[in-house]
Amino acid sequence: MEKIKIAIPYIQSGNIWIGGINYINNLIEALNCLPDRNIELVILVTRKTILTAKKLYPANNVVDISLLIENKVFIFLSKFFLKVLKKHLILEIILKYFKIDVLTHYVPLGKKCSVKSVCWIPDFQHIHYPDYFSKREIEGRNKYFKDIIDKSTTVILSSYSSKSDLKLFYPDNSCKTSILSFVPVKAFNTKYVSLNFLEDKYEFCGKYFLLPNQFWKHKNHKVVIEAIVELRKRDKNILVICTGNTEDYRDPTFFNEIKALIEFYSITDNFRILGVIPYDHMISLMKYSVAVINPSLFEGWSTSVEEAKCLNKKIVLSNIPVHIEQIPKMSYFFSPTSFLDLANILELLCNEADNFEDEDFDVSISKSKFLEFASSFESILIEAATS
Repeated sequence: MEKIKIAIPYIQSGNIWIGGINYINNLIEALNCLPDRNIELVILVTRKTILTAKKLYPANNVVDISLLIENKVFIFLSKFFLKVLKKHLILEIILKYFKIDVLTHYVPLGKKCSVKSVCWIPDFQHIHYPDYFSKREIEGRNKYFKDIIDKSTTVILSSYSSKSDLKLFYPDNSCKTSILSFVPVKAFNTKYVSLNFLEDKYEFCGKYFLLPNQFWKHKNHKVVIEAIVELRKRDKNILVICTGNTEDYRDPTFFNEIKALIEFYSITDNFRILGVIPYDHMISLMKYSVAVINPSLFEGWSTSVEEAKCLNKKIVLSNIPVHIEQIPKMSYFFSPTSFLDLANILELLCNEADNFEDEDFDVSISKSKFLEFASSFESILIEAATS
């Protein structure tokens, strides 16, 4: 079988590309790990990402499309052709020049385009929680998602929960959908640092829980704070270490509200915020933790849950549909609105955790899951190319 040429974006260009560099890196690594793959990858880059991409991937597989993204004339022409011809004509010409069969995780090219497009919708959070988005962002997401549904060869969804949402919110759609549930290679492919190093570096000691979520409203950090306060009333002191971005572009005041709440309850020694830290530090903190907490009100597919599963960690989860779908074998579910439920679980787990012995986890099982993820992604791309 002749190899199919796949183009994938390695681009930082606002809302056109939702996935994020780390997500794309994982997809590329997934495809590259397949021993007998039937596809050839072409990485689309801009001036912002070309140097990084060339360090990670062969230079002859990197294509610079900076003009299309950054040049005002080309941006105007692209918008003109899109409005008049209803297609990304210049991008299509570039892709055809490089003999690309499928464009994935970027913009929909139209069902009649000779280059097929596989696009990703991570979730429909803006419909479930419109108060967390501006009117402009909701309109932008609705338009972009409708374009994906109408003009893609295949729509990738991260969960069956999202697939149900698509059917609910777009009942008349006839798009081809595939489920691709994220598996993070870094979780089992990282060199871990020692617990002593982490304790010295971040100035903590003793048993702790890890909460590795960005400080966005829907991540629901407040229920964890309330659970800590409840446990303090029971003369039970626990430590929750938080990692992740402290900026919420939708609500710049939110993090300050969290800090004010921590100070009001005088729990700075119980709720430690580290912010963004190196990945090997975060995954090592996960490894040595009593358990991982994800109290989120909404997720498309939780990366932290998948990372914890790779490490065979206990996980304390809000009982939202997607968390239940992820089926962590050592999970403890609670209502995301009940700090009492959460407090009871954290107290139970803290009492059970007698030491900091490394958790035993079988790397071969995690690698097998990642290969299965990679193979599923390849199958989706090949099916799109040959449809």
